[in-house]
Amino acid sequence: MSNFFLSRVQEINTIDLYVYLGFAVVLMAALGSFLGALHYRLKCKYIDGKFVPVWSGRSQCTHCNKSLKPQHLIPILSWIFQRGRCAYCHKSISVNYICIELATVGSWLLSMLVTDVIITQLVIGFLGGILCVLLLIDLRYLIIPDELLWMIVSLSLILMMISPNWHNSLISSAWGGGIGFALTWSVRFIFLHRNGQEAMGLGDVKLMSCAGFWVGASLISWVIFFAAAMTLLGAGLLALFRPGLHIKEVKIPFGPGIAVAFYMAVLLKASGHDNLLKTLFFGGF
Repeated sequence: MSNFFLSRVQEINTIDLYVYLGFAVVLMAALGSFLGALHYRLKCKYIDGKFVPVWSGRSQCTHCNKSLKPQHLIPILSWIFQRGRCAYCHKSISVNYICIELATVGSWLLSMLVTDVIITQLVIGFLGGILCVLLLIDLRYLIIPDELLWMIVSLSLILMMISPNWHNSLISSAWGGGIGFALTWSVRFIFLHRNGQEAMGLGDVKLMSCAGFWVGASLISWVIFFAAAMTLLGAGLLALFRPGLHIKEVKIPFGPGIAVAFYMAVLLKASGHDNLLKTLFFGGF
């Protein structure tokens, strides 16, 4: 097992490997815990209309509003040991918290399969957690908060500046972001003027632009194609398992499909196996 992990990390010995693995798991779980709190605060801001500090403030129980102590905030473990309930009022804690924490750690583990560069692994791990929050919010509330989009763009800039294996120039990123925005905005504009309805929200357009900024001009065509395929598949499964539902009357979010396609393209780019996709999809745009 240690030989596998050693092969996935550049220039590191066995002792340092265990230090890195321990540090990375704790860091990813902590970032996942932060994202879980961010998920709740964004819901309060955009859905409930409550004024809450998005980036700071003490963590509180969402039921009794009591401030949580450090032992209540240990990522993953606190939720398990408390059996998913508040230590004070004993009401249930949303499963979203532990799902986001596990998704962030799992995203980092997936990144280890495709790249041996530590900074790239950590950034992709955090990106996966952010996309998980975005997916959960858009699935339930049909919105994509701008705060998450700014975080995604910021991570891309960090990766371009300090990762030795992320071969993405600022020009390519700008082209990818511009193409992603232009194509999805055009579909939205045409559909709105022909049918009087939005085919997708403006948040979807901005998310596709963020995806293009991450993967560049050569892969954004694949992201658009696969995101549409994922969304159509979701609509088909919904119609299959809920036959009495009028699918035309249901608003199906496009954001989750974009998030999945976006993350897959990032993993492929990090692995260096994205050339096949570039060839299949007309060499990208």
